[in-house]
Amino acid sequence: MDIPDELFELYSKLVDKIYSDKDFYSEQELSTFTPGIGENYQNGLMVVGRAVNGWGNKIDKTNIQYRDTVLIGIRKCLAEDNLQWVIDQWGGNHEVEYNPNKSAFWRLIRKLSEELIEQNDEVINKIVWSNLYKISKAEQGNPSGGLMDIQFEICRDILKFEIELFKPKIIVFLTGWSWAGRFLIDIPTIQIKNDEMEYVEFVGKVNSSLIIVAQHPQGKAEYPHLEEIIQQIKLFNDYTV
Repeated sequence: MDIPDELFELYSKLVDKIYSDKDFYSEQELSTFTPGIGENYQNGLMVVGRAVNGWGNKIDKTNIQYRDTVLIGIRKCLAEDNLQWVIDQWGGNHEVEYNPNKSAFWRLIRKLSEELIEQNDEVINKIVWSNLYKISKAEQGNPSGGLMDIQFEICRDILKFEIELFKPKIIVFLTGWSWAGRFLIDIPTIQIKNDEMEYVEFVGKVNSSLIIVAQHPQGKAEYPHLEEIIQQIKLFNDYTV
């Protein structure tokens, strides 16, 4: 997929913000995230997480001279990032440390993809994966409140642009409403909340996309979590992938 220059410009603004507001957050070593686009993505499923742990290009906020190098890396990732690594590393690979099969997040994404698209080991190549926050710690852990606050507005603009660019039929936020709510509050949605739901916290629509906001899967019962998401999607016959 060709990535428009407008998306890169949003990332440029984000990197500049990270440097200009460096005194408003505690982290020094940071990492950047760009969306992973499956090679066979066909406007079906988009999954959104919170933020990554130690990902992509690194930023040292005290060394602004590396800004251009960071932006070159971001442009390259926007053009090349795909999800084949999830498939290649599934189940473990002695050459890499990360095994997606040990992640509740990725296990739920794979089960969800298989339910909505097809039962296939390559199904991850048919989705798009993004995150709410594009800048996080270089090491493990969620970004601090200060880091989230200074990047929020630009990350919200990036998310809106991603939704318009990828045009997914279904967007599943595995974040919880406490994370996703501030991103979605200004997006025109029709809330269809069912108070009996345990894992799904919001169902709505934006443009032609169905939005499901569910809890983060860590520590949750996976199959009830999955079944509740699927149940809500099936209420809308137009949203089969």
